[in-house]
Amino acid sequence: MAHIIAGDSGDARYTSKFFFEVLDGQRTATLHDRCHKVTFGGCELSSLSVEELPPPAPSDPEGTRGELEAWARCLLHDTEPPVGPRDGTRATAMVLKTFEAIRSGKTQELGI
Repeated sequence: MAHIIAGDSGDARYTSKFFFEVLDGQRTATLHDRCHKVTFGGCELSSLSVEELPPPAPSDPEGTRGELEAWARCLLHDTEPPVGPRDGTRATAMVLKTFEAIRSGKTQELGI
């Protein structure tokens, strides 16, 4: 069993905006500093593989401007988006299945 805590709004001065924490009862992984830093607890760092992320663009630290610009280009030029609709469908299905698991108390199959 694992718990996921996520936050992305408001003025969270201790956790920062775009903060995620994953817990499994013994170990934790906390993404912070706009998801460019990670802190692990309860596990050996020598057993982990960490991919270096590029720093955020100073003018667009959340990446939302770039996403909106890409979306507008696709609309203007009638082209496929760089990330397909399947990703958004999966994200939505995961949230809906999470709510159903909470309501029913039963494990849910994603099926996507």
